[in-house]
This record gives sequence, structure tokens and C-alpha cells, in this order.
Amino acid sequence: MGRAPGNPAVRRVRPLRRFRSALGETAMLKKLLIVAGIVGVAALVVKKVKASSDERALWHEATTAPDLR
Repeated sequence: MGRAPGNPAVRRVRPLRRFRSALGETAMLKKLLIVAGIVGVAALVVKKVKASSDERALWHEATTAPDLR
């Protein structure tokens, strides 16, 4: 026999699906926040490395003897 829409078993499944959906959305949001954090940290590291390299190049230029040939 088929289940009728008024059957209690059908009513119990719907809230469970909503709960699973909410958990899935929360997990997805957590993953997105973690990825965004990793990308942000990577961007800061790249910026810091580039600044350090630029400063090292500037000091190298300032402290080398000029070529006066």
C-alpha cells in the first residue's frame, strides 16, 4: 500500500530533510570561510615577500659602487 500524505512517517521525514539541508549549508559555509582565510593569508605572505624583495633590491642598488666607466 502507498503512503498517504497524512501518514505520520511522511511527516517525520520532512523536518529531517530540512535539518540535513541546514547542516549541509553550514558545512559549506565553514568550508568557504576556511578557503577565504587561506587565500587571505596567502595574499598577505605574497605581499610581504614582494616588499622584502623590493627593499633588498633597493638596498643593493644604494650600496653598490656606481659604474663610472
